Amino acid sequence: METKTGNKHRGLQVKRFREAIGMKQETLARELGTSQQNISYYEKQEDLDDDVFSQLAKGLGVNSEVLKDYSGEAPTLSINEMRDYSHASVYNFNPIEKIMEQTAKIEELYKELLQSERDKNEVLKNANKAVLELAEEVRKMKKEN
Repeated sequence: METKTGNKHRGLQVKRFREAIGMKQETLARELGTSQQNISYYEKQEDLDDDVFSQLAKGLGVNSEVLKDYSGEAPTLSINEMRDYSHASVYNFNPIEKIMEQTAKIEELYKELLQSERDKNEVLKNANKAVLELAEEVRKMKKEN
């Protein structure tokens, strides 16, 4: 058995890393434009050539050196530090900023709604005042008659 940097047990390394990051064979297959059956085949191979191993590593989001050195036994393994996102879709936004933007929009809409309600109250107050004035005039007219 060769050391973890040799070509032996590369298929098992691919499988262990894929499982550690929670990726399914189908997902890796989609990333590489192949079938789930091919991924299963590769993971069962003791020896994988460098090109296939590099492609599998790329599909997993790491470079082949990281995957080659991966043992799965490290107690404080940080997958995020090992991931190579250079080929993946990167979302250039901070979720907290997006929440704050949405909160600001909601606040602005609430202010507009509140102003609309104030305007309605003003119209109703003026209408009520006009009705009271009209009622007073009607009372005066009745007293005069």
